[in-house]
Amino acid sequence: MSLIALILLFTVTEAHTIMHRFGRVQCDYMPNVTKYEAECFFLGSVTEVPFYRIVAQSARWLKHSDPKMLLASEESCCFQTHIHMSWSMAEEILSPVAAVFQDSRGQVFGSEMVLSYAQMKKLFAPGSTAQVLDFLLGCFCWTLGKRPWASERLTYVTYARSARTPEVEVALIAETARRFLVTAETDSLHLTWSRNLQTKHALESLSYELIQCGIGESRTDACHWGRLNMTEASAALQCLYGLRKT
Repeated sequence: MSLIALILLFTVTEAHTIMHRFGRVQCDYMPNVTKYEAECFFLGSVTEVPFYRIVAQSARWLKHSDPKMLLASEESCCFQTHIHMSWSMAEEILSPVAAVFQDSRGQVFGSEMVLSYAQMKKLFAPGSTAQVLDFLLGCFCWTLGKRPWASERLTYVTYARSARTPEVEVALIAETARRFLVTAETDSLHLTWSRNLQTKHALESLSYELIQCGIGESRTDACHWGRLNMTEASAALQCLYGLRKT
């Protein structure tokens, strides 16, 4: 067997081995990379895909597609650094990655960054990013104050979720909920935001409680995105949901 053939065999075998550590979603492994479709992906952990690929895909998608992150990405020189440092502080066990393994490294199709409430206070936050974090922490503090059983120590927050397709995003939401319910302590709380009607339906189907939508009754409400000049149409879809581990 030629050296090139051996290298190709090793690469395919390695990719196949990595994928078996991932949860299979919607398709079987296909060694012919030309057959990969956008909906064919696998769910795994942060450590199973090169970190720089997760950061690059996350920053690129969030900057252009997430209304919350659009408010924080005005300092373009610092936004990539903010996302990089945020991912380095994420709860690995709660933060799934969706990937396609066309090679042993994996192409990232989406990810969900989950941080502890305490870690959010330590994020690198230049310029307008600090304003967004101030808003988020105020909203979450208000939420905890309405729930006597909840504590900062056992509260986890989806800070950023990126996905190439709606199917990937729904799969990430479901996988994050599964991981939270399996690994979190009793009376832990997971807070996350809907982004559109599809994500709202996905969260509600997983028994997340609707806490507050981003328009509220008044612009002075703790979770009213109008305070950061988000349009009313976008704010109406940014709804905060919570899931309690009982």
